[in-house]
Amino acid sequence: MKYVFFSNQGLGPKHLGIELEVISGLKAIPQNQVISVSCDSVLNGCYFNPTKNPFGCAICEERTRNCAKDLAIDSRHSLEDIEVQFEIPKIYSLQELLALKYDGINIGIGVASSIISLKRDFEITTEKYGKIIQEICHTAIIALENFKKIIANIRPDGIYLFNGRFAETYPIIELCRSQNITYNTIEVASPGKYYIYKNSLPHSIKVKKGIMEQMWLDGYFETQKRIATEFFESKVRGNVKGRKNFINSQQKNLLPESFDKSKYNIVFFNSSEDEMKVIEEWQHNYYESQNQAILRIVRENERDSNVHFYLRVHPNLADINNKQISELQLLQEAPNLTIIDAKSDVDTYGILNACNMTITFGSTMGIEATYWGKPSLLIGRTFYEDTDSIYKAGSFEEINEYIAKRLDVPKPKVNTYKYAYYFSTYGIPFKDFRYEDKKNASFQNKKFKAVYITTILRLITYLPKIPKWFTLHRILTGHNIRIQQLLKLYNQISK
Repeated sequence: MKYVFFSNQGLGPKHLGIELEVISGLKAIPQNQVISVSCDSVLNGCYFNPTKNPFGCAICEERTRNCAKDLAIDSRHSLEDIEVQFEIPKIYSLQELLALKYDGINIGIGVASSIISLKRDFEITTEKYGKIIQEICHTAIIALENFKKIIANIRPDGIYLFNGRFAETYPIIELCRSQNITYNTIEVASPGKYYIYKNSLPHSIKVKKGIMEQMWLDGYFETQKRIATEFFESKVRGNVKGRKNFINSQQKNLLPESFDKSKYNIVFFNSSEDEMKVIEEWQHNYYESQNQAILRIVRENERDSNVHFYLRVHPNLADINNKQISELQLLQEAPNLTIIDAKSDVDTYGILNACNMTITFGSTMGIEATYWGKPSLLIGRTFYEDTDSIYKAGSFEEINEYIAKRLDVPKPKVNTYKYAYYFSTYGIPFKDFRYEDKKNASFQNKKFKAVYITTILRLITYLPKIPKWFTLHRILTGHNIRIQQLLKLYNQISK
């Protein structure tokens, strides 16, 4: 069997280690051939290095080659630079970009995903981001044209790539689909593990539901309960492995000054809406945005003086300036809604405990609420939506019915264990890869370095790309390279 591995993870030690694990597993089968394809600084940036910083490109290329040199990869290929001849139409909305195709292959979904991750904004138009759209479209097209040639010449039995939703990878997935070629996306899983998704993106709700159900059937309840319990209690302590900790900056049990315990209090826990905006499975069928839903629910319950709403803005939205944040100004005008800022030291779990009911859009807080004995209403999409751990509403009428009847009985706590157990344990354990942090990673007992002798040699060949780096940096950030960026680069190289 012949497999093509798109190898572009050298700037992320954890991702590179997982890449090496997968290749090692493929090579363990004698009849398998693995062909590695690297960017070689051809693309106009990528997820890890969006401005095409030549120093980053050199680190990526040579760290990958040095770490993988003992894996007996059958052959290595580099992408070829291609002059893109494609007139990008004017984009007036995100939906238009999501539908953008090149030579019959959708490139718009990957381009949109890259821009959203870069700018944390899902209001994408030519007027706002014209030059960025052009550069990232070129990245998508170069990757696509290269893989057309690679597939035609090598005729692989399958293709492996990381994540899959970005501009440099999503068109390859669409190409595989059009030619009935198996593709495998790889992603980080629970701590110390990774997962390979066959013919699917890692973000698929349907696929993850299947994995979760099978894991539950294969396990032992007492073990599952113990692991699930530790997950929920670790979240409150703020020490879940592999997850960013937001609650240590909050004041334990602190509530908003105006909190009135005599009312029926409902707390919205929103989430970063930009993260899944391009994934079709995650879209909602009766509202366009979380803010739109919140505003309508609040307004339709204004006459009920015994109900008050709180919106706990997700800490991940701190320092973000996008449509989701700017729309909060409209919400502040509602007299029956109190907004808790993303940076507020109000205790997330304190407000959860003090309120009578929670409303979420798919975040983990929805199922956490049930675990801690609070009625939880889901009005979005999520992996745990079918575990009977939350109430669900498919319309505003249903939402208002739950509020009117003062929902006060949570779903059974035991129903939360399935998701928590899955989230804590799913994936394939690392075999030869060891990871403590970015500075301490190794594969087969060989520590990852940021700079090898060959890195300097590679960098010399990339020096002509410096003007492109300056141009992309200005286009993507809106300003020229600053001293802070150079210091950040130094820190990256010194790891």
